[in-house]
Amino acid sequence: MKLAQIEAFYTVIRAGSISRAARQMHLTQPALSLQIRDLEEYFCVQLLERTNKGVKPTPAGELVYYYGQKLMSMKATLCSEIEKLQSSAPKHLRLGASTVLGGYALPCSIHSFKEKYPHAQINLSLANSQTVLEALLEGNLDIAMIEGPLPEGIAQYLDEFVSRSIGEDDLVLVGSPALIPEGRGAVTLAELRGLPLLVREKGSGVRATIEKALLEQGVQPDELNIMMEINSLDAIKATLGMGKGYSLISYIGVRRELYYGTLRALSVEGLSCRNIFTMLHKRGAFLSPLEKALIDFMRSKDKGFC
Repeated sequence: MKLAQIEAFYTVIRAGSISRAARQMHLTQPALSLQIRDLEEYFCVQLLERTNKGVKPTPAGELVYYYGQKLMSMKATLCSEIEKLQSSAPKHLRLGASTVLGGYALPCSIHSFKEKYPHAQINLSLANSQTVLEALLEGNLDIAMIEGPLPEGIAQYLDEFVSRSIGEDDLVLVGSPALIPEGRGAVTLAELRGLPLLVREKGSGVRATIEKALLEQGVQPDELNIMMEINSLDAIKATLGMGKGYSLISYIGVRRELYYGTLRALSVEGLSCRNIFTMLHKRGAFLSPLEKALIDFMRSKDKGFC
């Protein structure tokens, strides 16, 4: 015997017919009839009598209906108490994000989310994608948001995550106006190989996106003229501003500098770099109402990246 069978029988008696009960429960009539038949087989007794006006309980059915009322009341009370317990739980949410996504896109999203859930307390930690996912694996984060493909050291744990795409962005080649004359719009892959480049460190989602795009064009990452690895986008932009090299950077991270002209952008012919933004949580983990709300919000059009 299952609670769903008792609920089905209770609903049929209250509705007075199987067809009306099926509509109320959003079931087909055959599916609901099967629930009733299974319940009758469990008790080895007929519970319903069919009449021209619908159905009515047999004496055994009246007994099942009597206790069914008590069970449905207990179910409603239990659901209410669980909801109260959840609503009174701490409103803390540990969120980890890769540096570009967390520093240049998420602040507006978090602000909009807080307007809907003013009591939410969000702790946002920024690091490269690999570090963020390691923290998620170790249980130190509730939700992670990263850029680019999964880092090599994390890809083996793919089955442990539930992932959802929440957006994307272009990578652009940028440098100072001193290095990029006004009107120059693109470089070739061959020219890219010779440019002095500033790149993010291994484990960065942007770095992984660039290397994947290069390999798809038959270019090995070690063919690039890498001048320096830097684990800070702000440090890269400061170095670029001094006329020291070029860098492939997510557009959202440099759009302010491009708007004011302190940096200029070039496209790379034949190279398509789309930086994918992904939200992840551990598979099988209990999700609080607040976590579920944030997941739904980040998948909606209301997320409003900065």
